[in-house]
Amino acid sequence: MAEIKSAHTTFRLIPLSVEFSGEEWIVSDIALRMGNKRQSVVWRAEPHSTILRSDYRRLSTGIRRFINSLTTIESDNFLEEVEPFVFLPLELDFEFACLDGDISADGDGEVTVRVMLNTDGTSESKQSEYMGSTFSIPTARLQRFANDLEEEIDAVVQNQTEAAFA
Repeated sequence: MAEIKSAHTTFRLIPLSVEFSGEEWIVSDIALRMGNKRQSVVWRAEPHSTILRSDYRRLSTGIRRFINSLTTIESDNFLEEVEPFVFLPLELDFEFACLDGDISADGDGEVTVRVMLNTDGTSESKQSEYMGSTFSIPTARLQRFANDLEEEIDAVVQNQTEAAFA
């Protein structure tokens, strides 16, 4: 399960299955939990959201590029900024953004992430409303999220391919 956890926020993006055989749409579970030990709130995007396989790749590639761009900033130039990475899939079920971050020479650091979930869907009769959280996580956790996401997508696609030959 591709998941990012901070002290008070957990974001899960779980690819479940290919929607239709031979198609690029992947049925996914998207959830955001915020809170502490006494009280928490969980928001979910549309039940069984669909995300294009290419959008998943764009998300994991964008995360890696963002992390790599943090390592290229000269530490003595405090005015130099990294371009934020903002991901919004075609279906508009959620927004994922890497806003800012710092990485030391040894690779340790933190990234500020914003996750927003569309809580009303995208029907024509309603205006979309997003709820979410902005939080900081270690860069290693964000990298692991991107790796887990790619592994899960590959597994879902492999399962679909194997089922087609069965």
